[in-house]
Amino acid sequence: MQEKLVTVARVGAPHGVQGHLRLQVFLEDPDSIHNFKTWFIRLGHESVFRPLRPDEFALSEKGHQLYIQFPPVTDRDQAKRFTHAQIAVPRQDLPSLAENEFYWEDLIGLTVINQHHEILGTLESFMETGAHDVMVLRKADQTEELIPYVYDQIVKNVNLLDKIIQVEWEPL
Repeated sequence: MQEKLVTVARVGAPHGVQGHLRLQVFLEDPDSIHNFKTWFIRLGHESVFRPLRPDEFALSEKGHQLYIQFPPVTDRDQAKRFTHAQIAVPRQDLPSLAENEFYWEDLIGLTVINQHHEILGTLESFMETGAHDVMVLRKADQTEELIPYVYDQIVKNVNLLDKIIQVEWEPL
């Protein structure tokens, strides 16, 4: 059985012609990705994460954007196979969270209800935007609804035990 892993980044599209790929980091401080000693990777077609040794990748930074490269990948076409790969780290390596802070991984699959106790849907994923994160809900009719994840203003309560996120939101 694989140890409990938490996805902390997603590999984005190729950048340039030498095999670099954008790295979208889901941590509050993206630079903290450098602090993890053990990484795991799961390509889109794989069902499990596999260890990623330090000699299997290189990180670089240009401005505020992080890039990853997987030697011996040396061109854009070779790099494309890593697009959308997930990077995870062991849960015990993550820093402790303050009250009312959660890892996305812990919220995926929770039922989202509003202030009238109407079920809005199941939290399927998050989107990172410039202003704040957005919850992507799967509604009963299989359509999506997007709700900003703004604690106290919109998200009123997260109950991991009952698997419920309560929001102040009117259904569309």
